[in-house]
Amino acid sequence: MAPDARGEGIGQRLVQTAIAVAVAENQEKLVVDVVSDQDGTIGMLQANGFVPEALLVDHVRDRQGQLRDLMVLSCRARELAGDLELLGIGDSLSG
Repeated sequence: MAPDARGEGIGQRLVQTAIAVAVAENQEKLVVDVVSDQDGTIGMLQANGFVPEALLVDHVRDRQGQLRDLMVLSCRARELAGDLELLGIGDSLSG
């Protein structure tokens, strides 16, 4: 994401829309991989129902060639279906 767009809620809206689409398409589970030191992204994902499932140590290299840990998070989309209205996206796919 462009640095000047950080903090605007774009990631939050993308995650919530992905959950809504998964529910609409009767998908069971969403999985996301995130470099483990991206605390803001991980916090936002957890606030939207994602839980950590695995930590893969030294799994990816960054642009500087340094090894970084990768965190795998997931959410059960169907379990969140009742919360979509609270997220403000319950009707976004039905109209």
